[in-house]
Amino acid sequence: MVLKKMLFFALAAVLIFISGVYLFSESETGINPDLNLKGINKKMELNIISKTGSSQGFLEEARRNFMRQNNVEINYIGIGTFDAIEYIVKHGPADAWISADETASQILEREYKKRNKGEEIIENVIPLVTSPLVLIGWEERMKKMENLSIDKIYKFVSQGKTWEEIGGESEWGKLKFSHTNPVVSNSGMQFMLLLVHNYYRNKGIDIKEINNRDLDYPEVSQYIKNFEDGCDSRESGSGTLMDSMIISGPVNYDIVVNYEYYALSNIKKASESWGNLRIYYPNPTIWSSRSFIILRGAKANKEKIEMLKKFRDYLLSDKMQKKAMLEGYRPANIMSLDLTYLEEKFSRFGFKKDIEADIPVPDMDVIEGIRNTMRGMR
Repeated sequence: MVLKKMLFFALAAVLIFISGVYLFSESETGINPDLNLKGINKKMELNIISKTGSSQGFLEEARRNFMRQNNVEINYIGIGTFDAIEYIVKHGPADAWISADETASQILEREYKKRNKGEEIIENVIPLVTSPLVLIGWEERMKKMENLSIDKIYKFVSQGKTWEEIGGESEWGKLKFSHTNPVVSNSGMQFMLLLVHNYYRNKGIDIKEINNRDLDYPEVSQYIKNFEDGCDSRESGSGTLMDSMIISGPVNYDIVVNYEYYALSNIKKASESWGNLRIYYPNPTIWSSRSFIILRGAKANKEKIEMLKKFRDYLLSDKMQKKAMLEGYRPANIMSLDLTYLEEKFSRFGFKKDIEADIPVPDMDVIEGIRNTMRGMR
């Protein structure tokens, strides 16, 4: 009887050993690839470059929801537009990029091809949300600036005007105006375009679309330099600039130029700290469409690209587009374009549903021309 038990356990041990060899000998990871056991597969990891600043808003909610529903880990990388281009060109571990503007994809494609032997890096580009460039200031102070315009801002800043000279309180000191660094951030670069338009408008020339010839004149560079000399700090990203304004308040920031979204999404936080914000729409202004760019990086594969498309489609779903609008974005999804909510909630802070005039987004050469002009002023 004892002998039979010993033989039984010996046979069982052999079978267990053989099963173990079968399970762990057929793939480099130690798992039989033919087995489809629940929970045995490692999570897919996706690295997505996103916006700067402390708040990811609907993007963060979408990330959490999507990870709960799918076997995937999504990491956001917060860097500005032109730093993001450099990061991707130098093969930083990015699978996708939610860019600040649709032209970013064109610049990336050109730069990547130029520095990577003609290789293409972009798989797909689709807009998610839109936002116009606006002036954002503290309501108490903005009320002192009647009929505000880019031309007025230019004169006040370039001449170093104080609030007392403008019509405000003497204790407010000099008008403190800020924008992001145009060399590394899209909103700062777009504001430079508005300045160039203003320069030509003052000369009686209403150009519809800027080209490189319009930037070549020394007078244009000097016009921009005169303004920049009167500006205050320049942050590296739009989100970072807005965070700084909310934290520091009018001590360091009276007016900034940024995307409408950053104003609307910070209305509550601002009112709880320094007071109400006020939005002003330059005429003309310029639009920015945040786009989802799927990349063909070194670690790209069919499964990753399909998962990125699935996440992008989730961001474009009616649910997430409405969530984006609740935070202050104008949705790209045509089914969610009723802006009544934004109008009702934010009109008292200066929000406008309809934009009077805008200028077209320039081509890549003009953008690079602006950046070169600004590099020369450092």
